[in-house]
Amino acid sequence: MARDKKNHFWIHAGLISFTLLTIYPVLWVLALAFSGQQSVGLIDLPKDPSFLERARGILPWPAHFSVKNFVDVMTEQPFGRWLLNSVLVSVMTTVLGVFPVSYTHLRATPPSKLRSRKPPRRCRTASPRCARCV
Repeated sequence: MARDKKNHFWIHAGLISFTLLTIYPVLWVLALAFSGQQSVGLIDLPKDPSFLERARGILPWPAHFSVKNFVDVMTEQPFGRWLLNSVLVSVMTTVLGVFPVSYTHLRATPPSKLRSRKPPRRCRTASPRCARCV
């Protein structure tokens, strides 16, 4: 019993550390997006930084949150056109990728396989308490 708990501890520790390593770059992207700056360096450390100032160099959070980057993308770039192009490409790729496969599967499958399965046969006793008949 104790051995199982020990194994579970290491499994959970590994899963948590892998999750944190996976999420860390996403946090950097979000911090950069909401920082209002265009550079990856979110912090300029002073000559004698405090613990929180040093932690901000490792942990991704901006000093001041701003939506300036989002406003710039919507006003200075043709973002709507780019989004429409992406939607059209993804829809056409899906249609052109799924339709031939589904059509081929439909044509290659005999009609007898397309019908629904027959209901299960009842047992000979047909008693209401039989587990197979219920």
